[in-house]
Formats: sequence, C-alpha cells, structure tokens
Amino acid sequence: MEFYKKNWAQINFKLPKNQQNIIRTSFFGGRCEVFGNAIPEEKILHFDFRGMYQQCMLESLPFDQFIPRFSNFNLSESGFYHITAVVSHDYPVLPTRNSKLFFKGGFISGLFWHEEILLALKHKQLEHLTINYAYISLKTEPILVDFIQTLDQLCTRGGIYKSLGKLLINSFYGRLGMSDDFFIITPDIKIHDQKSYHSLYDVHLNKHKVNTNPTANIAIASAITSKARIKLYQAFTEVWAHKGRILYCDTDSIFAAFKKDQPVENTNLGKHVHFNTADPFTQVQDAVFISSKTYGIKLQNGEEYIRFKGITKPAITFQDLKSNFFSEKSSLLFKTTIFKKTNCENHISFQDKLVNLDTYNKRIWDETKHHTKPHINNNHYHYTI
Repeated sequence: MEFYKKNWAQINFKLPKNQQNIIRTSFFGGRCEVFGNAIPEEKILHFDFRGMYQQCMLESLPFDQFIPRFSNFNLSESGFYHITAVVSHDYPVLPTRNSKLFFKGGFISGLFWHEEILLALKHKQLEHLTINYAYISLKTEPILVDFIQTLDQLCTRGGIYKSLGKLLINSFYGRLGMSDDFFIITPDIKIHDQKSYHSLYDVHLNKHKVNTNPTANIAIASAITSKARIKLYQAFTEVWAHKGRILYCDTDSIFAAFKKDQPVENTNLGKHVHFNTADPFTQVQDAVFISSKTYGIKLQNGEEYIRFKGITKPAITFQDLKSNFFSEKSSLLFKTTIFKKTNCENHISFQDKLVNLDTYNKRIWDETKHHTKPHINNNHYHYTI
C-alpha cells in the first residue's frame, strides 16, 4: 500500500464513515459451491483462471466519493444499488450473506455493485425488481492500470521479484477492504486478566481488538470482488452454451461435466474458458464433490487429490471417499498429524478427527447426489439507510 501511495495518489482513502459502513454491506467474497457430481456418461474437465483478480483490477473502478440517490435510477451509472427482488433461477447471480455466502432464489434484498445487477437482469433472473436507493460513483476509471503494469514488469524479472509482484497484486484489493477495527491474536504463556481465546498445548492465544485508521477504500474492494464473481459466472455460461454443466466452483476455478463425445478440449469456449489438455489438471478421470473445499479428484494419470477443509493430507483413497459419500455414510474418522515444538524439540503425534459428509448447506442435494438446487428464501425484507 505504501508503494502505491508513494507513486500514485489517485485513490481517495478517506471515504466518509457513513458511506464506508453502507458500502461494506456489499463486500462479498468469492463463490465456492457444489452443483453436483458427474454421471458415467460424462467426462470431467477443470479450468482455472490465471490472474482473475489482476484482470478485474485493470477495469474501471470507483475511486472517490459517492452521491446518494433516491429516484431516477439508471443502472448503467456506476455505483452501488440497494434492491429488493425475487430471484428465479437455478444459478443465482446475486449473493447474500448468512454467516456464509449463499446464492439463493426467492426474495432477496441488499446492496450490490451495478454490474452484478445488470448481469442478473441480462440472464432474466430478477422478478419484481425494486431499487430502493443508490450510491453513485463520482469518479469511475481504470485507476489501477499503471500500478498493475508496474508490478507486472517486476514479475518479468523472475525469481523473488515474480513472487513479490504477485503477492503485492493479490493482497492489494484485500488491503483496500480492511475495516477500522480488526483483531490481533498473540501467543502467551499466561492468561493474565482476560479469557483465553484458544489454547494450544501450554500456550494461550489471546485475542485483542484494535482500532486503527487504515489506508483503505471499501468501494474499490467490493467492486473488484463483484467483477471476479461476474467473470466466474461468465465462465458458467460458456460451459452451458456448449452443452456442459457446472459441478463445482471455487472463486476462480470450475469443474464441468460434458457428454463424452462433446469436443470441447483445446478450444476457446468463449472469452474465458479454455480446457487446455497440456495441463495435467485439466482432464479428470473421476471426481466426487461433497461440500465447499471438500472433494476428491482422480486425474487421468492416476494421481489422487483429496481435500478436506481443516485436514492436511487425509489418509483415505479416492475410491473409499466416493463410496462412503454415495453410500449415505454421514461421517468419516481420520487420523490427523499434530506437530508440536517443546524446548526446541519437534514432536509428532496423531489425533482422530471426525469429518461429516452431509453438512453441505449452501444448496440442496437431490436424492442421487448428482445435482443440487438453490435454497428459496420466502421471507420479505425491509430495507434501511
């Protein structure tokens, strides 16, 4: 951030507090969902965006103050719009937050970057749309182009410069989204006069709330994450246009299923998706998608990758994982490795961990576990300013 401030002084880092608080409600993260599992007649292909957030940061972004508007709305004007609507689609565009990020059908209400609303309208997802109010950007330009290009040049030097350039690019938008208050976790042998946030063997982790005045702009951060979700959804549409279906997505990657005789490899399906078979992770022999960040894949070369959120290298084969999931087994018991360092000596121990296989709640499984559908929200919302 200091590198940016030293060389470019274009972003307004002092948005009014009331604007920050309202726009922050539109700051959602990446999309991670399970849409289904393949059937025997289908092949599975994987596509991973390269530098998705970097691409988004090259686009026009709101970088100064906003003006409130309560009538005469025009969604082509850059800004954040508070809407109430009814969503009718199996793959909703607009996110909602309820401890997790959901994409629900039915009644929704919230503040969204205008491009995401336009995308939902383009795909005929919204019924009974009402715009309640908006915050219109006074300045919207590709403000970060010079910054990104400078870091790109740094990356071309290779080695540590490439790592540093990527790190600065990938962390920049997150830094822009920082709130005034955040927590610092510090290790301590003693608890002192406060309750321990968590204990790790003989060390207590203490959580402290810190109030700062960060160099941030929540509007830019929110617009960037919105643009990333838009690109991901555009990848969905390219798959659908070629008679495929989405099985799983995670922020900047998708797994898709096609009929085995559908020739989609090594060709551009559109602006984004290209299943490049030179990449060994593109062609998947088999896969099972269980929950967000919980799945197993088997590549064409026989390599297996099992991912369970919170578990490093779970000791289970792909076939056992798939069999357990489709046999309606609700949980699995894993031995996890625990590393501990005491008096400069390393110790390794093992601990049993129970993992549930039926906790996915972002969408609803059908009986076969080959498809999911969105939750339908029937509650009406009231909006506040």
